[in-house]
Amino acid sequence: MPQKMLFAALCLSLSVSALADCEKPTAPEVLDGATSDIEEFMTRHGEIGAYVAAVQTFQDCLTAQEKAEMAEGEMAPERSQWYLDEFNSASDSAQKVGAAHNEQVREMLQREDYKAYAAKQAED
Repeated sequence: MPQKMLFAALCLSLSVSALADCEKPTAPEVLDGATSDIEEFMTRHGEIGAYVAAVQTFQDCLTAQEKAEMAEGEMAPERSQWYLDEFNSASDSAQKVGAAHNEQVREMLQREDYKAYAAKQAED
C-alpha cells in the first residue's frame, strides 16, 4: 500500500510541475452579440483571438515537455495519457469558445447600431 501512495504522490508531483512550466490559459467569457456594448464586444473579440493563440502556445509547451521527458527515459503510460488529456482539453475549450464567439459575432453583425458603427469605422 505505501508503494501505491508513493506512486500517486509522484504522479501528482509530476503533473503539478508540468503545469507550472506550461501555463494553461483561462478562457474569456463569450459576450452576447445581441445585447453587448459594441466597444466591449470588439475588445473581447481580440481577447478571444489571443486566447486561441495562447492555447496553441500551451499545447506547444506540453508537446516539448513531453518530448523532453521521453528523451530522459521511459515514460509511464499514465503520464503520456496525462499529456494527451491536457492537450485535448485545451483544444476542446478553444474550439468551444471560438464556436460560441463566432455565433455571437453573427448576432452582432445583424444589429443596426453595429452596422452604423462599422460604416463610421470605414469612413475614418
